[in-house]
Order: sequence, then C-alpha cells, then structure tokens
Amino acid sequence: MATLEDVVSVLVEILGEIKVLNERVDKIEDYLIDMTVAVESIKNITESIDDNVHTIKLDIDSIDNTVQNIDISVG
Repeated sequence: MATLEDVVSVLVEILGEIKVLNERVDKIEDYLIDMTVAVESIKNITESIDDNVHTIKLDIDSIDNTVQNIDISVG
C-alpha cells in the first residue's frame, strides 16, 4: 500500500504536468490570437483589393464609353 508520502509525490508530479500543459495551452491561445489577427488583416487587404479592382473596372468602363463617344464623333 502506498504511503502518504508516495501519494503526495505522485500528486506533485501530476500538478507539474498540469502546469506544463497549461503553459502549452497558453502558447496555443496566443498563437490562435495571432492567427486571428493575421486572418483579419488578410481579409481587410482582400477587401481593399476587391474595392480597387471594382474601381479599375469602373475606370475601364468609363474609358470604353469615352472611346465609343470619340468613335461616334469621328465616324
């Protein structure tokens, strides 16, 4: 039968392992927060690119209309 000292020793060992696991969980949480921030940043960049592409398409349409008007005027 285990002595009280043996039980305490095992409990201390278990608590040490729990502490290590908690530290790992904290690191994982920090990593996930960093990844969430990075994903949000990428999302914002993507939205900005989409806006710029839309603006470029509008500019191209405007140029196309201007060219058509010039063709009509010249023709």
